[in-house]
Amino acid sequence: MANNDFVVFGLGKFGRSVAQTLAENGKEVLAIDNNEEIIQDIADVVTHAVQADVTDSDALKALGVGNFDVAVIAISNNLQASIMSTILAKEMGVKARTQVASSFIVKLLGLFHPLMREMPEMMYQYDRDYVFNSDKFSKHFNVKATSYITGIREIVLADYKNIE
Repeated sequence: MANNDFVVFGLGKFGRSVAQTLAENGKEVLAIDNNEEIIQDIADVVTHAVQADVTDSDALKALGVGNFDVAVIAISNNLQASIMSTILAKEMGVKARTQVASSFIVKLLGLFHPLMREMPEMMYQYDRDYVFNSDKFSKHFNVKATSYITGIREIVLADYKNIE
């Protein structure tokens, strides 16, 4: 395979955005989450969407995870599942390219890195929907706000162009 096949573990806001962007750009994407409703929502967008436990090595082997080039670990609400899926993906020969840090890890990093100290307060931006009004900023600086999905799409495209 020529770096065109991706497996995405976890389909929250970030994971779904990454999976959708990759699929829209012609990449083969296996999307895995434990929530059946989320899987049904993304099934028409990606190549394969499966409800499975990402910590179950037998399930991942049965899904052929080892045949994919890159794994995107997008599990932020369960540190154990995030770590375990990263380990299992690496054991199966898949390169873990992106990983979402849990709030515990972010708080821990804040002990050693000054810029990370304020991140736990801002984690809500990635956990749940919120409303942000940028009218005053846009008017004052004469700029247009970028949507969340557009921002993620541009980052993914810029990052994964380097893989090809």
